Amino acid sequence: MNFPHKGGVTGYFGRNMGEQELGLVKKYMKDKNIDPLNTRAFKTGESEYLITIGSIEKGEVSEEFEGCQFTVRKGEFSEYLEEVVLNL
Repeated sequence: MNFPHKGGVTGYFGRNMGEQELGLVKKYMKDKNIDPLNTRAFKTGESEYLITIGSIEKGEVSEEFEGCQFTVRKGEFSEYLEEVVLNL
């Protein structure tokens, strides 16, 4: 398995992200204590990134970090996760 910039396929990082962008996203998530195990990250503009978090809770926060704009969106797959919790 490899990252997209090395010819791999993943659903966790957008295909338009190189090693430098991946490093920046990882640094941001570490700084904000965001666990990468239930996230996906996308480069949405020249210096803009979207991080989605799989959760029932919904919400969105945008902020600048090291000269880039980061948006963190909670609630990805929330309708499916609500159903899973009901059936546990």
